[in-house]
Amino acid sequence: MSSKNNKFYRFCKRIFNLIFKRYYNVQIIGKEHIPKDEPIIIAGNHKNLFDPCLVFISTDREIHFLAKKECFDNKKIGWMFKKIGCLPVDRTKVNHKTLKLTLAILKNNGAIGIFPEGTRNKTENLLLPFKPGAIELAQRTNAYIVPFGITGEYKFRSKDLKIEFGQPFKVDNINGRICFECSAFFGLGGALCVYIVAPFLERKIQKITKKTKIITCTILLSLITIDNCYSIKYPNMGEGISIVVEENK
Repeated sequence: MSSKNNKFYRFCKRIFNLIFKRYYNVQIIGKEHIPKDEPIIIAGNHKNLFDPCLVFISTDREIHFLAKKECFDNKKIGWMFKKIGCLPVDRTKVNHKTLKLTLAILKNNGAIGIFPEGTRNKTENLLLPFKPGAIELAQRTNAYIVPFGITGEYKFRSKDLKIEFGQPFKVDNINGRICFECSAFFGLGGALCVYIVAPFLERKIQKITKKTKIITCTILLSLITIDNCYSIKYPNMGEGISIVVEENK
């Protein structure tokens, strides 16, 4: 599903392209991983109000981001959130209307954008604890989850602003016991190797050289564990990183 039916969305994308590619000089990596027609849930970290715009300009698909309802209540910007296709989320209770719309979009091969942290991360931590929901949505609609990581600063001709998308994955066979063994460490030349072991994923060894890939990997792991009685712990960036998945008691 593309954005061709939403003229306002297309107009905003043109503006975003000029601002974020020309002014902020954002690097977009891995956008070819975003499925073109299948239902998808794009999920990543959230540091800045502009983060959804980087996702918008990375694909021809129309992304319906879930946003806190306070954004829609704001008289100055609320109308824009509605016209661009965002969906309101009440962080204190379930919004059944939004849930129904979200499921309908995914069942019609649409695209949903989610920030699993639930709010902007204004701390020095790599990520905030994740909120549940993404995995359940994917299971109910057979949607792919596409993890992404955003790093760098939003400043003129930035040298480090980057968004990177990981490989999409499905969770239709995630009901069994999930075990992860994930450790990360810096190797020669600052390279990072991440080992992921899971019953529904082939054993992978990925060489990672950038912080965005660390975030993308951690998001993938966190999304899977948060809805399945497991929790993930991760320290801040440093000389060494160890990502540990523990079974919740």
